[in-house]
Order: sequence, then structure tokens, then C-alpha cells
Amino acid sequence: MKCILSAVFTLAIVHLMAQSAPQKMSYQAVARNSAGVILSNQTISVKAEILNADLTTVVYAETHSTTTNQFGLFTLQVGTGSIISGTFASINWGVGDKFIRTSADLTGGTNYQLLGTSQLLTVPYAFYAEKTKLVAGTDISVTNGNTISATNSSKWTNVTNGISYSNTNGGVAIGGNVIANNALTVTQRATNGNSGAATFTSSDTWQSVIGFNNTSSNGAYQFNLAGSGNTAMPSKSFSLFHNGANNFVWNTDGTNNSFIAIGSNGGVASVPKSRLHVFNGDVNIDQVGRGIIMKSPNGSCWRVTIDNNGEFVRTAITCP
Repeated sequence: MKCILSAVFTLAIVHLMAQSAPQKMSYQAVARNSAGVILSNQTISVKAEILNADLTTVVYAETHSTTTNQFGLFTLQVGTGSIISGTFASINWGVGDKFIRTSADLTGGTNYQLLGTSQLLTVPYAFYAEKTKLVAGTDISVTNGNTISATNSSKWTNVTNGISYSNTNGGVAIGGNVIANNALTVTQRATNGNSGAATFTSSDTWQSVIGFNNTSSNGAYQFNLAGSGNTAMPSKSFSLFHNGANNFVWNTDGTNNSFIAIGSNGGVASVPKSRLHVFNGDVNIDQVGRGIIMKSPNGSCWRVTIDNNGEFVRTAITCP
């Protein structure tokens, strides 16, 4: 029986964000006989083939047995039929144009007659996006859930003195090579003092923070730079804060950055009153012969230590 199909080619909706792309696409057509009469409620056989751009190479082929409705309409899910050759999930949508060729036997047998060939356009290439998306926690792409090497990933390209990766060392580098066992390596370029290894900028008027944490919350430290809206410490003060102890290890004044405070009077940074100010602690000098060096008005330098009787000892030294 000569067959006529009025084809309407549609595609399954593809979700690329929160879930994987469905490995199938919809194909609809209306079946008519040679006189143009709609074949209602009739079982037919359809063969679908995916071709490369040469229109000769078949990368995937399958058959379907389906039944038309009262209007002669039938729908196929290409990718779910009885496979003749190939694997739908392994079609490389990212290389070359792809075409679909359909044939049918309106009696439900295997005497397929060619219906036509159509080029697949934009939407099926969501399958290509599925192959190259990145998975959280990895720096390489995946294909159908199976890991492939990063050298085959379109998401990563090594750039000399730029951003690079290392499959062997398992890390990412900026400006240089990955150091083994480091998740991130940042290398400063030689620019005669006109740049740094990294710059972090925050719009938070209270503070800018860089934190360091291990598996215990009591081991969390953070560098703080006080902003203009900070009421706990002077603006521009820089400090090292220990979250577990809720205390400042040290901090600068902010208005006079040459003044440094060791410790503080609690969770609020204490403003140093001298070039070096120790809060709530001692200055411990435990090496015999070491002490505090001071310069006299005449330019001589003296080291002040203590003897076995607790008496101060002054020793003239060459000024450092």
C-alpha cells in the first residue's frame, strides 16, 4: 500500500538546569493512503533513522509499532523504539548537522517505504549541552553520567599564564602551574611591584572578610577589614579574628595603622594605645640573655634583661 504522511515534527521539552536532558524526542505525523484518505485507528510500522550530514551514515536506527487515532495522527518517542543499530544516548549532536529519515509500512509489517528526510535544527542540540555540562564538585565534564577526561571538555581550556587545571594534581591554577595537592594555586606575575597575587573587594560597609576553616568550627579564623559602617572597630582597621574563642588575635588601629594590638578585651577589637599594645596577657621572654632593647638620648643602645635575683641588668649593645 502506498502511504502518505503529513509530518509534524516536534520535540520533547528539555530541562537543562536541575535535571538531565531526556534521551528522546517526539515525532508526530498523519497517515493517509494513496488517495489521501486518513487511516483512522490503524496499526502501522515506522522506522526512524538519525543520519550525519552526508545523508548516508546512519548513527542510530529504530522501529516502532503504533496505532493512529481517529484523525490518523500518531506520535513516536524517537529514542525509545526497538533498536536496529547504534545508541541514541551516544549520538554526538555537537559534531556536524544531523537529519532524521523516516519510512513506514501502513499495514503494520516490515515492508518500509521511504517517507522523507528532514534536518534536525536547534532544540535537539540540548542533548549536546547534556554532554558538556559541569557537575558540582568536579572540574571536568560528564557524558551520560560517566566521567570523561577534562581534555575532552568544552568547558575548560588551559591558558598559559591564565587559568589552567591539572587532572594529575587535582587542582586549578591562576597565573601559573598547579601545585600538587592544592585545590587552588595563585601565582603572582612579575610586574615590578605594580600588582599583587589577588585582590578581594566587598561592598559590605561593615567589613570585608576572608575566612579559613577546617572540619571543626572552633578552628575557624578570619581576616577582617573594617568598613565605614562598622561600629565595633575603627574604619580601615585590619584584624585576625578567632571564631572559636570569639576574640581578636591581633588588630591594627585603622586611623593609625602603625599601632598594633595583640589580643583584645573580648569580642570587640580593642584600640591600641601605643605602637605595640598587649591586652589581657603578658609579654613572655623565655630566652636567657634576651630582653627589651632601648635607645638612650645620646644614641646608645641597651638591652635590659634580668638576673637570677630578679634584678634588672643593663647591657650596652650595638644598635640594631
